Amino acid sequence: MKKILGIILFVAAALALGACSGGGEKQVDMTPSDVAEGFVKAMQEQDVIKAASYFDTKGVDLDVLPEPVKSRLTDGISNAFSEMTGAAGEMKSYEILSEEISADGNSAVVKVRLVFDVAPVEMPLKLAKDDNGAWKVEM
Repeated sequence: MKKILGIILFVAAALALGACSGGGEKQVDMTPSDVAEGFVKAMQEQDVIKAASYFDTKGVDLDVLPEPVKSRLTDGISNAFSEMTGAAGEMKSYEILSEEISADGNSAVVKVRLVFDVAPVEMPLKLAKDDNGAWKVEM
């Protein structure tokens, strides 16, 4: 169980350190639960670029990175997704359990349940509003 969470956190850190972002949906109009669901769905589909779009990357776009850097980054993240799948089995489904927005409206915690072949995992995803007012997954 700890290994699964460690791998998920590794993927999140790799995305943040890579400072990439992708097309994704227009997140300014999305609720914290919408963003969490989009992120988890992208993880399930192993869509690295879409998953990265749910992080606040301070406006750095994956498309502006040199091709060797972009390839190395996406390959590394894809390998982490593959390792997660190998450790826990395939992610069969997910469910948003709850959403709690802070009193000031700038942060939120969304509890999600990820169902793998091996076992389900419940985890909180922390979100915060970026400079544009869109909800983004935090590290």
